[in-house]
Amino acid sequence: MTSVDRLDPADAMALDEFYDVYARSLNRDFDQPYTAAELAVDLVADDYNLPIGLIGRDDAGEAVGGAWAELPQKDNLGFAYAEVFVFPERRREGHGTLLVEALVDACREAGRSTIMGEAIWGVDDPEAPARHFAEQLGFTLDIMDAHRELLL
Repeated sequence: MTSVDRLDPADAMALDEFYDVYARSLNRDFDQPYTAAELAVDLVADDYNLPIGLIGRDDAGEAVGGAWAELPQKDNLGFAYAEVFVFPERRREGHGTLLVEALVDACREAGRSTIMGEAIWGVDDPEAPARHFAEQLGFTLDIMDAHRELLL
C-alpha cells in the first residue's frame, strides 16, 4: 500500500527526492519537465500562490510518485491547478490514484472546488493512458490543445 507524505519545500533532501521522482516520471519526448530550480520556485508559497506538494511511497518507503497543486491566492480562489506523476514502471499499481485522492482532499481542505490538470499524450498513442486514468477518477475532458514543438 502506498503512503502519501506532504512535501516541505524548505527540506532540501525532500525537495531533491520530489524532483527526482518528477523528472524520472515524465518519460516523453515532448513537454519536457521543469528544471530543479524552476520546480523549487513553484513549490514555495508567496502572495500569489499556495503550493501543495505530495510524495507517494511504496511499502518499502521508496518514492514512486508525486503530485502538486498550485492554489492561486489573489483570484480564481475556487481553483487548483494540479499535476500527478508516477514512475512509468510503477504505474497501474494504485499509486497515482492514492496521490490524486490525497491531493483532492488537500485542495478541498484549502477551500477549492475545482481542480484543473492536463492529461498529456502523444498524437500517435491511440490508447492514451493519461486520458483513461483521468476519466476513471471522474475528471472530464474540457479543452483539448495540440502542442507542437520544433527543436532548434
